[in-house]
Amino acid sequence: MTITSVASRFGSYSCGDRKAMKIGSCSTTNFIINEVCYTGLLLNKKIDIYGIKIEKETKNITRFGKSATIQLSTARSIETMAINVFKEHNNILQILCQKNEK
Repeated sequence: MTITSVASRFGSYSCGDRKAMKIGSCSTTNFIINEVCYTGLLLNKKIDIYGIKIEKETKNITRFGKSATIQLSTARSIETMAINVFKEHNNILQILCQKNEK
């Protein structure tokens, strides 16, 4: 899930190399994604990356005596919906997505 671009999000995974993991300067998620891709390439496997563009949603609110149009963050909720549909359709949990233990 990202609120920027797929290229930007995937670029952050490249920070998760073994050297960074040894000194504790990368996230576990970045390390796992990086290792999965690296292993796939070593095994001469094709790596597909998918994304779903979510249109920005806004809402007009009034707070502190001021009115403004704000951008709503729906990406996490929509990711959860997509994971649940995938799980129901395939009867497996997509392990490289957000933490989901059920």
